[in-house]
Amino acid sequence: MSTGTNESGFREEALDLLSKLESYLLELEKAPSNRELIDQVFRILHTIKGSGSMFGFDDVVAFVHEIETVYELIRSGRISVTSDLINRTLQARDQVRLLISQDTQSDSPNLSLIGHLITEFQTMASRASTPASPTPRVGNDKQASSTPSSKKQKKTKKADSPEDSNTSKSNEPPPPPPPPPGGVGAFTARLTGIVWGVLLAPVAVMVIVAE
Repeated sequence: MSTGTNESGFREEALDLLSKLESYLLELEKAPSNRELIDQVFRILHTIKGSGSMFGFDDVVAFVHEIETVYELIRSGRISVTSDLINRTLQARDQVRLLISQDTQSDSPNLSLIGHLITEFQTMASRASTPASPTPRVGNDKQASSTPSSKKQKKTKKADSPEDSNTSKSNEPPPPPPPPPGGVGAFTARLTGIVWGVLLAPVAVMVIVAE
């Protein structure tokens, strides 16, 4: 069998697979979690890439490889199906069809669009392949951070407690002086005697002078 016949057979098979791919993508947009549809899309892409490699369609192989990588990540649960992804895949499907049939049709593939789509599929894959930064354990961190501080506060309070007691004592009014020996009654009697002594002193002087 000649190479031309093989290439013709590949084109026919690939174009048929691309027609099925369009149907599966439209169904997948309505049911993005349908595992069977995801697998069907992946198998079609894998088959086109493998067959294209056998018959020298290197441009098709390179392009489809980027799309296949994204759908492999979808199968592993690392990328979710979105309407934007479906639209990009449909655009890529149209360009793959033109790449395959460009020798037999007047329409040519849009190389600029193909380059743009390759970049977008690579970006999707790289985002999914980049490990996510660990999520901080807020609850445990708060508990861990609050426990030492509370202990420090307790220690501070214990250390400051003597000063607090001294300060409170210094703010208290001084106690009254103790009463003299003999009790309050004796102290009052002495005070009364002193007052009378002061009052009667001039009288005593006058008496002495009169004599």
